[in-house]
Amino acid sequence: MSHQYIYWYSRYMAGTMPGELQRLLHVLNERNIGLGHDDLAWAFEETATAEELTKWVNEYLSPHNLLTLEELHLYVLKVCSYLCDY
Repeated sequence: MSHQYIYWYSRYMAGTMPGELQRLLHVLNERNIGLGHDDLAWAFEETATAEELTKWVNEYLSPHNLLTLEELHLYVLKVCSYLCDY
C-alpha cells in the first residue's frame, strides 16, 4: 500500500478531506492520471477556487458523465474507424 494512499485515507478518516477532493482523487487514480493530494488540495483550500471547483466536481464527476476505460477504448476505435472512411 502506498504512503500517499495511507495519507489520503488518514485525512479522510479524520474528516479533513472534502468529499469532492476525495472523489476527484479517486477518478484520477482510476484513470492512472498522476496527480495526487498535494497537487490538488490547495485548490479546495483557497477561497478563490474552492467553490467553483466543488461545483465542477459535483456536476461532472459522476458515473453518468465519465467513461470507463473500456468505454473510452470502444469510443476511440469507433472514431478512428469513422475517420478512416474519409
